[in-house]
Amino acid sequence: MAGMRYRKLRIAWSVAWGVACLLLIVLWVRSYSTYDDLMVHLLGLSGFGVGSLRGQVQLGAFGHRDFSGTWLIQHVPIRYKNEWLQELSLHRAFVGVRLLHPQNSDWIIVIPHWFLTILCTVSGASPWFRWRFSLRTLLIAMTLIAVGLGAIVYAMR
Repeated sequence: MAGMRYRKLRIAWSVAWGVACLLLIVLWVRSYSTYDDLMVHLLGLSGFGVGSLRGQVQLGAFGHRDFSGTWLIQHVPIRYKNEWLQELSLHRAFVGVRLLHPQNSDWIIVIPHWFLTILCTVSGASPWFRWRFSLRTLLIAMTLIAVGLGAIVYAMR
């Protein structure tokens, strides 16, 4: 009876992540012909940007870009972004994820679309799994997560 208690909530959760996954796939395909960029000012001083280029999503913070208004959306043909691709290929990646410090931004995290698509799929399917585990399993999982995060930090240096 407890499994039926939250059935509609689980369905809504899965549908929302499924829609996010489909939109991400559409953006992934579009990223090979057009560079899409969304920039938003936060508190008028610094900003946050999200871009999609050649199968990768860029999340970044910037402090000294000038644009009018509180947000800006750009759609640039891919042929004008070759310098970005050359700079991106010079940095190391851990499972495709890169951390950059370019001159015109404070930081940029580059994540492949396939990684985000898998993350959306797992998030959508997670309410349907049985989550029964022991304390030993919890400790092993936390140790593996700590080792993975340590490896990511080591790879970024």
